[in-house]
Amino acid sequence: MAEVVNETVDSAVEAVNVANVKTVAEMAAWSTAQSMKDHVAHANRLNILAETYLSRALKSADEVDPEQAAATLKLLTGNDLAQTLSSFGAVVAQLQQIVKTAQTTPPATG
Repeated sequence: MAEVVNETVDSAVEAVNVANVKTVAEMAAWSTAQSMKDHVAHANRLNILAETYLSRALKSADEVDPEQAAATLKLLTGNDLAQTLSSFGAVVAQLQQIVKTAQTTPPATG
């Protein structure tokens, strides 16, 4: 009977040892699989961020407000609307002076 108990204990110890060795041996494979899973999840998050950034950039390129359009036109053409209007106002003022001079009667000469 003692031999049977010893054999049972020995086989139980051996089974535990085999399970421990198996667990340690599988740890590298599990760790590699976990790292790969984390890498794939990280790559997925980066793709989502890149797509979000790209969609925002495309949206801002499609939507131009009037202020931005005027600034872009000024930058690209050198045409400043305020300067053009100012020059136009000065020309109008000069024309008004010419018209006033033309309407006056010349002084009487003696």
